[in-house]
Amino acid sequence: MTNLFLQQMSIKSLANPDYPRLVAECSLASAVSYFQRTRELLVAVVDVNNRLLGVLNSNDLLGVVYSWICELIPIVDGAQRKERQIETEALTFNPILEMPIRDMVREPQLIVSEEAASLSLGMLLEQGVQEVLVVDSENRFVGALVLNDVTNAVWKEIANLPEIFGKVLESVYNGGSGGVPGCDRVGEHLRGIEQYQKA
Repeated sequence: MTNLFLQQMSIKSLANPDYPRLVAECSLASAVSYFQRTRELLVAVVDVNNRLLGVLNSNDLLGVVYSWICELIPIVDGAQRKERQIETEALTFNPILEMPIRDMVREPQLIVSEEAASLSLGMLLEQGVQEVLVVDSENRFVGALVLNDVTNAVWKEIANLPEIFGKVLESVYNGGSGGVPGCDRVGEHLRGIEQYQKA
């Protein structure tokens, strides 16, 4: 049933166009600053033409920075760190911090076309997919479906079920199919029950 809801709602309409993104040539230092400022955990990485290259995870970024710090501040006696003055200017111009994030990009969990007919919520839940990146026919980044947004959309549709179901039953009772094949027989059955109750 959730698949039916997602088929009725276009992928593009569910995708968040404001999903965070960084350009691949962005420096590691700029990316660190961005993650600190926004508290994001994952961002899309695009080229200058907005074509999707992959994603950057804050944990990956932290790992690179931590490794670099460990090289700068050697471990003494296996536990204590040797004190060392590190000039701010030295940090700013360090080659590692000037490295573009392009070299750290990883494959997203899932990419779909904005023209895709449907998306399986069950599959997203089973595979633990939290974000689905959406692209157009030329691989330009359109936005992302965040699992919480998708489940919220499904819950809204479920909340409308009584009204939708009531309209289908009314249509069936009046001789229509309710948009569902075979419902004409259900309508005949419902009308027969009513006639029997009146008798």
